[in-house]
Amino acid sequence: MEKLPKEREEQIVYYQEDEIDLYELWLTLKKRWKVIIATTFFFILVATIYILISPNLYKVEAYISPARIENKPAFNSVNLVNELKAKYQVDNSNFKRNELEKSKAYIDAVSLADRKNKVPIIKVEAIGFKNEYAISKIDDVLKQLKDKYGNVLSSYKQDILTKIEKEKTSLYVLKTFILSELKERKRFLTEEEIPILKKKLSFFQNELKRIDTLLSNYRKSLNNYTETIKNMSIMLKNPNLSDSSLLILSTQLANYQSLVLNLTNKIKEKEAEKEKILNEIIPNIEKKIKEIKTIQIPQINKKIEEKQKEIVFKERNIKLLEYKLKYPIFSDFEIISEIVSDKPYKPKKSLILAVASVSGLFLGIFLAFFLEWIENARKRHTTS
Repeated sequence: MEKLPKEREEQIVYYQEDEIDLYELWLTLKKRWKVIIATTFFFILVATIYILISPNLYKVEAYISPARIENKPAFNSVNLVNELKAKYQVDNSNFKRNELEKSKAYIDAVSLADRKNKVPIIKVEAIGFKNEYAISKIDDVLKQLKDKYGNVLSSYKQDILTKIEKEKTSLYVLKTFILSELKERKRFLTEEEIPILKKKLSFFQNELKRIDTLLSNYRKSLNNYTETIKNMSIMLKNPNLSDSSLLILSTQLANYQSLVLNLTNKIKEKEAEKEKILNEIIPNIEKKIKEIKTIQIPQINKKIEEKQKEIVFKERNIKLLEYKLKYPIFSDFEIISEIVSDKPYKPKKSLILAVASVSGLFLGIFLAFFLEWIENARKRHTTS
């Protein structure tokens, strides 16, 4: 039979030794299976007892939207998170333990949530014996934020409300008094002043006609009286007149001369009156009407337009100010969502049992090998 090379023989020996060792290990495990099972069972039993005696803890996650002013965060969210972390000592396990005993809940973590819309949201995680306790703890966080920063928000809101009230008062004065007064002034000029002036104008125009008629009559009468006086003067030169007739004619002549004088004075008065109406009264009335139509009313219309624009501006400003106080442009700290589970957060039963099973199994295997080693060592000691 052909001999194998020396290296090949060594490899076969090593392989046989390894195969024997693995088989012996299997025999040892098979021999000590009760130890392995007992150890594993013991670990599972201890884990089960721990699960049974450990109180259930529930976790609630809440997302708090920071206060907003003019649709921007009113405060630095990073600073808010750091303040909450410091206040509730989220990194101090002793503080958490004391809080759990005292308040039946504690704040486990505070962080900035990763939001796709890049709006900073504060994530608060609370753990308590019941969900209600954890929720109450989160409500306490919300209250702390509102109490600390509420004055800033209240001051801003009050400032906006004051501005709104001021604008509304100014708007009321504009509409009720200034604009109404301008419109009333325009109405008075259009519906009362101009018609009155036109009536006056018509009156004086008619008065001119009446004066012209009077002057015409006066002049006719004056001509008649003058002609009569002329005739009477001729008659007085008649030498055949008796004394009585002469006296009568003289008296009548004096009367007619008096009438002529009176008519002449009346004609002068009426001509002066006519001249005043033509050159002063009617031009003044026409000037006043023209001034009202071309100056006063356009000025009032311009002022009305200006005030109406001012009213529109103030109404827009009021709406803008009111918009600044609308949600979510202006908002206080608020919880926008809560994640509450009826399943206990701790103890993690499945994980504890899995770890206990694996740990018990490995320790059982180790213990089996250890017991086998002790037994073999005792045998070798006895044999020697």
